[in-house]
Amino acid sequence: MSTLKVDSILNTAGVDNRGKVIQFIHNANQLARPVTTSGSFVDTGFYVKITPKYASSKIIVWAQFFSYSPNNYVVTEIRRDTTQIQTNPGGNVGFGYSGYQYWNNSFGGTQDEPNTTSEVTYRLYFYSNSGANAYIGNSGTVPTGTETQGIHLYAIEVAQ
Repeated sequence: MSTLKVDSILNTAGVDNRGKVIQFIHNANQLARPVTTSGSFVDTGFYVKITPKYASSKIIVWAQFFSYSPNNYVVTEIRRDTTQIQTNPGGNVGFGYSGYQYWNNSFGGTQDEPNTTSEVTYRLYFYSNSGANAYIGNSGTVPTGTETQGIHLYAIEVAQ
């Protein structure tokens, strides 16, 4: 019987990619600022797409946005298409409560292992935990350029 031991496996260019960022995708979709009174998660319409180079890669998905609700909090989460991929400790769904009575600059994210080299879409979902209007987007008038609606989504592929 033989034993094969390997310290690392190099790609075809002779480089060990494990733990390295393979690609970084940023999207600031140009959409109207979403609002909801729903007590269940609804799609904001904001997304980022990535096509992993390696099926074994981990994808770090990150969101940065402004949020506001006059009576309580805006609850947010990131999903792979419609599939929930994150749960906070203690069983709370989503990555954050924000926007209570003031416009807040919120950010958060999650890690995913989609196990594919096909295109994957990550979407930002939200709900109002009080039944009052919950807003995600810019706190003032709609800006132009890269600050569109103040919502930024990032997908980062990390080789394993």
